[in-house]
Amino acid sequence: MKIRTQPSAPNTRFRLQDSPGEASPLDQWALDRVDATAAWQRSTGAGGPLVAVLDTGLDCTHPDLRKNLWTNPGEIPGNGRDDDGNGVIDDVHGFNAVAQSGDIHDGGEHGTHVTGIIAADGAVRGLAHGATVMGIKIFDDNGYTDVGAVCRAIDYAQQQGARILNCSWGGAVEFNQELYEKMRDFPGLIVCSAGNGGSNSDEVPHYPSGFDLPNLISVAASSRQDKIGFTSCYGPQSVDLSAPGEQILSTVPGGRHKVKSGTSQAAPQVTATAVLLAALQPEATPAQLKAQILAGVDRLPQLQGKVASGGRLNAAGALADRHHGPHLLHQFYEDIQDERHWAVQMDNGPDDGDPRPGRLDLGDQRVLLSEQGLAISESNMLVWLEAEQQGERLIIDQRGFDRDREGFYSYPLHLEGGPDLPFDPPDAERIPASQWETARAEFEAAWSNP
Repeated sequence: MKIRTQPSAPNTRFRLQDSPGEASPLDQWALDRVDATAAWQRSTGAGGPLVAVLDTGLDCTHPDLRKNLWTNPGEIPGNGRDDDGNGVIDDVHGFNAVAQSGDIHDGGEHGTHVTGIIAADGAVRGLAHGATVMGIKIFDDNGYTDVGAVCRAIDYAQQQGARILNCSWGGAVEFNQELYEKMRDFPGLIVCSAGNGGSNSDEVPHYPSGFDLPNLISVAASSRQDKIGFTSCYGPQSVDLSAPGEQILSTVPGGRHKVKSGTSQAAPQVTATAVLLAALQPEATPAQLKAQILAGVDRLPQLQGKVASGGRLNAAGALADRHHGPHLLHQFYEDIQDERHWAVQMDNGPDDGDPRPGRLDLGDQRVLLSEQGLAISESNMLVWLEAEQQGERLIIDQRGFDRDREGFYSYPLHLEGGPDLPFDPPDAERIPASQWETARAEFEAAWSNP
């Protein structure tokens, strides 16, 4: 079955998630918004995992992209032979999954634009300008693709060692089991655009961004005002975070640059952040990369109830040391106070579904406030945090419970000391499911009390 990309087509299926724009001065406002300069002090993506961009192809001659293109070490360019024996002739910089050839020319502009957001290093700069990127053409020059081409693209990317996929396309289509399983089994992170239908994806599913997978991140587009873009899909359960996606300058074929808008432009910024992070933490699993990216967002009131994390991408935040290993006790105390301050500000606000003071119902997250701290309940996690300051002495308590696909874990912590006391919290401990259920019941009882 052919899958058409044009929005006006009957029975529309997967389509590219951007809208064309005009050339403009080299304004890369999004880099400032996601705190790129601070992130680059730790990583540019150099030495990180190979990224595959599944799209309309790639202009391999663009001067801003040439230095960061993946080159197949087993292929001799232009000799018309399958030198590495993988079934594809002259797949020097990537794969044409439609024609099943090595010709990845960009039949439009979309793939080159997306790639530049990730890894350009020239007149414009990508967020991961030290990354290595492979182009995989899944749309023909008329804008058609099908699930078979997408699955071939994922197989090729995996065989060549790619560990991050950028998928800036999709549609409000029926769930496809074959594609779901192919993405589920990919041993890396998949970043998907949430779609440009302007609708709630919790109610009108958008795929593949709507696949509920631990190795997949769904990205909405936000504006210069950090609001969800007018055309961007959103969803407090099905969309993970937002990233700048309006008026994004990047590369297009012919050595040119152009501004485009859409969730297609938001997703590659999250992809780039994943590369920055993975270059620092090469042993991190896809789920761990996803969790750290979501933990590092800038939480914003205008995004509460719109995306699951309630926040917009912050690349420097994603790269921050979240386990507080070498951090000081006082910094952890300040983190708790920041969480509590955020909850106090949100309490009984427009996004709070519970009118009782001290209780926040944010759809995918419920929060109980206390004088010293707060308790946070999400679908797979419970955390109690309390912190009290007595002069120069700090007392901090944490009890965390995490349920995931592999088991049940706790994250206990009790600390007392002055503001300069260093600490390294204990590792998570596997616990019986009954302890998770007890913790859940305790929270529910506290939530229900008047």
